[in-house]
Amino acid sequence: MPLLDALIGEDENNPPEAVVPQLDADRYYRWLTWATVPLHFVALIACAGWAGTQDLSWWALGLLAYVAGADAGLGLNTAHELGHKHNRLEQTTWSPGGS
Repeated sequence: MPLLDALIGEDENNPPEAVVPQLDADRYYRWLTWATVPLHFVALIACAGWAGTQDLSWWALGLLAYVAGADAGLGLNTAHELGHKHNRLEQTTWSPGGS
């Protein structure tokens, strides 16, 4: 993923920092963040299930491991973002070590 990030470059479509408080207050973006949590679990369980039940070639298993690893990294990003929320439930429910 870091290599892809370096190749693709910075996304110029990101909202400016001045708009971030408005986006934090918007329920739509909060629900999107919450919706990704179960999807991360589904993806990881599906990758593990597929790897454990299918006769995969070495390259297919490697690709599946890459997908699972990328999903786990995105899951960490989601937990990080939820840790920034001001709601105590969001901070403690999803973030490991949340207080």
